[in-house]
Amino acid sequence: MINKDIIGLRIAELRRSMNWTEAEMADKLGVTYQTVSEWESAETLPDIMMLIKIANLFSQPIDSIISSEPIDLNNNSNEKSNSNTAENSEPVFESLSDENTIYAVLIKNGKIIEKSEYSQISDKQIVFELNIAENIEGNVQCDGNINCEGDINGDINSGGAITCEGDINGIVSCGGDINCDGDIECDGDINCGSNIECDGNIECDGDINGDTSSGGNITCDGDINGNASSGGNIACEGDINGNAKCGNKITCYGDINGDVSSGGGITCKGDINGNVN
Repeated sequence: MINKDIIGLRIAELRRSMNWTEAEMADKLGVTYQTVSEWESAETLPDIMMLIKIANLFSQPIDSIISSEPIDLNNNSNEKSNSNTAENSEPVFESLSDENTIYAVLIKNGKIIEKSEYSQISDKQIVFELNIAENIEGNVQCDGNINCEGDINGDINSGGAITCEGDINGIVSCGGDINCDGDIECDGDINCGSNIECDGNIECDGDINGDTSSGGNITCDGDINGNASSGGNIACEGDINGNAKCGNKITCYGDINGDVSSGGGITCKGDINGNVN
């Protein structure tokens, strides 16, 4: 999650490293000194185009401005090459100046690796998608949908849906559906605004928040807050707050607050508040 306080602190550090006043920095960026002051006090955030302009100004990778890690001010020299500039050393947004076009960019390590243009501007919300045709190594955050053709090895946070053709190994949070063709192994919570569908096994060290369907086993060390359906076993260390259905055995060390259907046995250390089939 982008932290306004961190970004404000980093901008202030960079400005002071150049001994500039807020007004001097504002003049170089084409904004007012009040805008710079609002950034530094975390009242507002610069948009993506302005973030890259700031990074260009101080010859810093954009990651250094949004990261919680201290900035290497020894790298702050306008004579050094900048990862936020194109091969011809022109700022990456120099030519993206059409006021009737919305530009969406995908940035990794301070470099644009994908960009899209939207010439039709209306009052309708634009939902962006992140499409990656390889494994994802590291954490991912996207306000829209995330589609990955490989494995996701890191924490993933999506404002939309998450679709993964491989395995997901990390903490998962999304506002839409989670669809995984492989296994999901999570060392924290799985938070889903809708449904979780996995063709393999689901293993979660925390809570599972959302309706969950697995072609294999569901193993949860916390609570399952939603309906759970499994082609194999369901094992829950906490409560199951929803209906539970599985092809084999259900083991719950807390309460089951819903109907229960099992192709094997049912073991519940707490109460079952629902029908049992």
